[in-house]
Amino acid sequence: MKNWFWPGVTTTALLTVLAAWFGSGVVEKDLASRTSAVLAGAYPWASVDLDGRDLTLKGVAPDERAQAEAASLAAAVPGVRSVDNAAVLPPVADPFVFQAIKADDGVTLTGNVPPGPARSDLLAVAERAMPGIRVTDNMTIARGAAPGFPALAGFAVSQLADLSLGEVSISDLDYTIKGSAAGPDAYEVLVTAIAGVLPGEGKLVSARIVPPAPAPGADDGQPGEETPE
Repeated sequence: MKNWFWPGVTTTALLTVLAAWFGSGVVEKDLASRTSAVLAGAYPWASVDLDGRDLTLKGVAPDERAQAEAASLAAAVPGVRSVDNAAVLPPVADPFVFQAIKADDGVTLTGNVPPGPARSDLLAVAERAMPGIRVTDNMTIARGAAPGFPALAGFAVSQLADLSLGEVSISDLDYTIKGSAAGPDAYEVLVTAIAGVLPGEGKLVSARIVPPAPAPGADDGQPGEETPE
C-alpha cells in the first residue's frame, strides 16, 4: 500500500504545481494583453508587468494626473487584483531650454522637450521646412515648459530653413537667433519674422543674422551688416 500511495501523492502534487504554474502564465498573459489594450489609446507611455493577478504599472508619465488615471484604469480591468504604480515623472527643467543648430552635416535638436506630441511635431516641422536634410534628435523629455513653448519652438526650427548655417535657442520663452542668411530673400523673411510678434508669447532677446554678401557688380558694393540686437 505504501509503495503505491506515496508515489501517487508525489505525482498528484507535481501535476497540481505544474497546472497552477501554467495556469498562472495564461492568466498573466491575458491580463497583460487586456490591460495594455486599455491603456494604449490615451496612455501610450504606459507598460505593465504581471505577477499572477498583481500588476505593476511602468513608464514615464507626462504628469501626475496621467500617472494616477492610468493606474485607476489598469485597476478597473476585470481580473486585476492590485496595482503597484511604479510609473515615474520626467524631471523639471528650470529654465526650460531648447536649441536647434544647422551645420554642414545637417540639423541637430537639443535641450528639453515636453512629454506628449511636441517631439514628433518638432521633427515634422524640421522635415517639412528642410526636406532632405538630416535631422538628429538629441532632445530630453522634461517638465516645466511654458504653454507657448511648442509654438515658439516650431517657429524657431522653421527659421533654420532660411539660414545657410546658424542656430536658434529658447530659454523659457526668451528667443535667440544667429547665423548667415541663405540669400537676400531669406534675409528679408528672417528679419520680418522676428520684427513681429513671436508665436507663443516669445520674447526676442538677441538676433545676429548676417545678410548674404552683395553679388559682384551690385550697385551697393558694400558688405552686409548683421541685424541689430
